[in-house]
Amino acid sequence: ASDVYKRQPEGYTIYQMASLFQDTLGIDSTKFVSLALDTHFVDSLGIPSITAEGFLFPNTYNLNATISAEQLISFLYSKFREILPSDFYQKAESLNLSEREVITLASIIEAEAKVPEERAIISSVYHNRLQKGMRLQADPTILYGIKKFDKEPTRKDFEIDNPYNTYMYRGLPPTPICNPGRGSIEAAINPADTDYLYFVAKGDGSHAFATNAEEHIKNFNRYRR
Repeated sequence: ASDVYKRQPEGYTIYQMASLFQDTLGIDSTKFVSLALDTHFVDSLGIPSITAEGFLFPNTYNLNATISAEQLISFLYSKFREILPSDFYQKAESLNLSEREVITLASIIEAEAKVPEERAIISSVYHNRLQKGMRLQADPTILYGIKKFDKEPTRKDFEIDNPYNTYMYRGLPPTPICNPGRGSIEAAINPADTDYLYFVAKGDGSHAFATNAEEHIKNFNRYRR
């Protein structure tokens, strides 16, 4: 069997990974997804969550085309383990977050940050909101909850009740919402020191940050007209 080089984009969900692996490795996408969502299988690998989402490290791999879905998930999780920063657990503990919570936060940062330099600032917004008991109000979590990827949420989407709706529920969603790259994992445990509580996309990939609602509404009106 031939070797297959595959680049998985950072921030892909298990669903997007599944179709990529079906196209490139001939792995049954339905099987990949059902394994990634199989609590017993996930538990048997030692993944500290109820699904494999978030714990499959995106990178360029030289994979044997005969690899099975089980082997692939196990392999990607082992790569995740290898890239965790050495101070990961220490930092997570000092932030009072579990491993799953940090990776969940990293996945939201991954989905929001288009400019690498903003990752730590976006991280600070969510840390500040968590500390204040504010809802995270992260649009990408809405999309994950309704399995709509690469789209803007519609007004109706925000009203759909599910545990990933961070406009309805406080705290972090139950699992990560994508598989974050190392940069977003680093940002999740090393937030910038800011008082920001809001941000709005400027339309060029960057964001305008605000410390209060009034400032945020001005930014919103300026950039989202």
